Amino acid sequence: MTTTQVAARAQTATLSTTVDELINFRTVQTITLASADAGDYFDMQYQNSAVTRYTVGTNMTAAAMQAALRTATGDASLTVAGTTDAGPFTVTFVALLGFRELLNISNQTGMTAVATSVDPNHARTARVVNQDAATWLYFNINSATVPTSAADDTYAVGPGTSVIASPGGEIYTIRVVGNGNKYDAEVY
Repeated sequence: MTTTQVAARAQTATLSTTVDELINFRTVQTITLASADAGDYFDMQYQNSAVTRYTVGTNMTAAAMQAALRTATGDASLTVAGTTDAGPFTVTFVALLGFRELLNISNQTGMTAVATSVDPNHARTARVVNQDAATWLYFNINSATVPTSAADDTYAVGPGTSVIASPGGEIYTIRVVGNGNKYDAEVY
């Protein structure tokens, strides 16, 4: 099975046999810095985790932020990219499911640091297209259960058709099950 990220909030795949696939639409946040000089710092925290201080010229690096955020979130796949001591830093949450609060920036000394969501209009609609002409596939949204034709939270997609679902609330994952199906999934 090959899975390819085709756009910031879309996923496409081919299910070669009966496969259960969880598609996690990633949350991205940016930390923007202004007027950062040697010795300036800010503190950052994820939810109720320990506070980490980042100081220009000492530890204000993507690697240091990534290590601290992986520990704080438990998301071993989380990535941070950015320019040392200058930013901006892009934080991509990969393995976490559910709501991701903005990173808490505090105690800014000599500089300004701001965390923003790259996608402020969180997705509330999912569209799954079944490209197979003969078999059905099933999907559910924000659920750990395997979607089946009998499940209450399951959407069925007939051969060569698509389903658009707006279940209420934000969409973070789509779980797809099929047998030999080619499909596209996106949220918007």
